[in-house]
Amino acid sequence: MRRLDTANADVSGTLEAMSISLLAGRRTLYARLEHLMGASTRYADRLAKIAISATAQPATDSPDAAALASRFEAAVDHVLASAALARAAVCDGAREPVQVNQTVVLGLFADSPSDPRSPQAGAVIMLSRLNWVLLRAAQVRRDA
Repeated sequence: MRRLDTANADVSGTLEAMSISLLAGRRTLYARLEHLMGASTRYADRLAKIAISATAQPATDSPDAAALASRFEAAVDHVLASAALARAAVCDGAREPVQVNQTVVLGLFADSPSDPRSPQAGAVIMLSRLNWVLLRAAQVRRDA
């Protein structure tokens, strides 16, 4: 939970830095990035709510739970890397190519035996959506 809180704080910091950098941009670029920032805020908020719900349930010491934990760590690391790409693109004007249609987060959980209605599955979906938005933000200046 602490790791997710830290990651959420890092993403929030990235979003705040992005909003400041938008002042110097063009109107169309601003509108696109503002939309992406709104989406990322909603996804991060849903992810936080899911994390609270998931941690309120009794913990299990099963091998499946341990495997899921390492997958979640890898997914959070991947989303943080995407946030760094977005920050570099929006704040510093970097124009690194990114694969906006990649599915790394979903791929980490492709063979996991989880209930699609579980909080864990919801967290995977929100992490994937957050990653998608961050990659779009990293690409938006390159497309401009």
